[in-house]
Amino acid sequence: MRVKRSGSSVLVLAAYNETSWTVQVEPGATVERIVVSGYHVQTVTAPAGIPVEILSHEQTGSYLGAFGYEWPAYTTTQLVDAVEAHVGRELTSFRGCSEAASFEVDEPGAVRPPHTVSDRQEPMLPAACAEFASESAYCLTLNGGMPTVLGLDSGRICSSGVPAQLSNLSSVSSWAWQGDYTYACIRERGLARVSLVDGSVDIAPIACQAVSTHREGLLLLLDYDGKNTSLLGALAQFDSFEAAARREASCLLDTRLHASHMAVRGDQGYFARHVAGEILTARLGQAEAPQELPLQGYDDWIQGMHATDDGRLIILGPDRATNTTRLFLFELSSGEALGLHPMEAIGSGLMCRSPGGGTCR
Repeated sequence: MRVKRSGSSVLVLAAYNETSWTVQVEPGATVERIVVSGYHVQTVTAPAGIPVEILSHEQTGSYLGAFGYEWPAYTTTQLVDAVEAHVGRELTSFRGCSEAASFEVDEPGAVRPPHTVSDRQEPMLPAACAEFASESAYCLTLNGGMPTVLGLDSGRICSSGVPAQLSNLSSVSSWAWQGDYTYACIRERGLARVSLVDGSVDIAPIACQAVSTHREGLLLLLDYDGKNTSLLGALAQFDSFEAAARREASCLLDTRLHASHMAVRGDQGYFARHVAGEILTARLGQAEAPQELPLQGYDDWIQGMHATDDGRLIILGPDRATNTTRLFLFELSSGEALGLHPMEAIGSGLMCRSPGGGTCR
């Protein structure tokens, strides 16, 4: 670890595994103290005169209780909160990754100017797929990190040509789609907002398993954040992405579910686990047990799902014969099989819309 930033700093080092830290301080930089947190043994070699505090479960029986490798992310937020409380200062710099040989803390670099955030609500097709607006319905999914559109009339596929700028967005359970953005829950990071215009990604550090649009806002199925189990499986409504980033829910719904996929149509919610031959359906905000809806002839992986305004349930699932995926259609009230659409790609997450009838939600 090399500290080059001018002025006075408190340096906090954190690692879960056993780690030997070597700290070098360049001329013009001052390190007042070093705090090291880890679950396993931590050792530090530092310039003489700098106080070093070791917090290690194996060495001292206590540590800061959280670890984080990316920013922003809800796991890292917990670490930062603990560090700020411990040292009595606010974070000014973060360096992290899951594995590294060295880090360098120098002068702050140029910050990317905030991109223009669209406030449109109507789901907008990527520019490369504009011709799909003539179809009665089309769906958005993710294919190899690329948002991809599937026409339900023609069965054709269109790549947006705008890859999402996030490496671990390869598999998501549910999509929400508003304006020029799609939203997905990313494990250990939070809620991702992905631009269909330039692929830029923003992260709201809140633990969630699935997301859907609801009442012009975002409905999140919350997940265990490594610290608090009380909200696991709860449904939280947020008025905007920014509200989710602040963790300011407009309401918490009474329904609690063990599920990983979600779709919403009006005030009715539909939920599924990763592998299932049935889904659960519940009236949002009502304190009543969810009802089970068997899917005729289906018992396999669910890679995405959507409930349409015309009463269909669309399941994105595997096509074992071609090692790709298909859209399986069911009658929403009975689970009766209605047919399928082939898809020459491997998709994950699903959100559909009917241009003539608004968003299918």
